[in-house]
Amino acid sequence: MLAPSSFRRPATTSHQAYGRSPGSRPPHTDSGDEVQPALSADASGIHLLYYQRNPNNTLDVLVGNSTNGTGFATKRVTTQSFQGSLTIPQFDPIIAFGYMGDYIANVSDGSHQYFAWGDNRGTVTDFLFPNGRNDSDVFFAKQ
Repeated sequence: MLAPSSFRRPATTSHQAYGRSPGSRPPHTDSGDEVQPALSADASGIHLLYYQRNPNNTLDVLVGNSTNGTGFATKRVTTQSFQGSLTIPQFDPIIAFGYMGDYIANVSDGSHQYFAWGDNRGTVTDFLFPNGRNDSDVFFAKQ
């Protein structure tokens, strides 16, 4: 779930990526490590949901809301930061070695925004991980 350090880039919109909005404020918190953006739009503007890696190497999910596509008001969606998951050894080595999907979804019905994301805040202890490991689960929020 964590991007390699060589992929450390802030989430951007196409206008920012191609320099069409000079002076616009990016929809990130200046950590330099925002990944997996999911975009939705409605009559109130655009909504950019993404994972942010924090300085202590935990993750949070944030949403940047914009009425005009150039300035974003950022809010935290997660109620608790969570660890990224190491996938070697894999949780289920029969499926695929070293794989964990990055799942994030963002939809709006015009009155509310609905978010879903993969989150590793749970812990599982089993015969492969007798000391425990972070467990992937799906979380949901409505704003």
